[in-house]
Amino acid sequence: MLVPAPTRRSAARKRDGDIVARFCHVAAALYPGVEVHPVAWLSETSVDSVGLNRHQRRENVASSILFDSAAVGRLRGVGEVVIVDDVCTTGATTAQFALALAARGVRPRLTLVLAGA
Repeated sequence: MLVPAPTRRSAARKRDGDIVARFCHVAAALYPGVEVHPVAWLSETSVDSVGLNRHQRRENVASSILFDSAAVGRLRGVGEVVIVDDVCTTGATTAQFALALAARGVRPRLTLVLAGA
């Protein structure tokens, strides 16, 4: 199960869609049995992470993640869950997202990052 890291919906619109979710769908099409489950997004009140330190980034994400409860429920107890993100600067987004998923009964096995900064 590929789970795209959350982003602000307005940010995704500016990029012609959620590039991480799009990457997940392309990858899933190559491997039978792999599914994509977007389960979360960031509230529009979250701030851009540019200029924030690791602690500030984690706090920003922790206070801004919004979940689709039904989508999260479908992930509980099914296969391997992999968080996918496009860039990892400090690891704050994926770490906080993993904690938030775990608090909802979903245990991510690992995180796949497309680029490190």
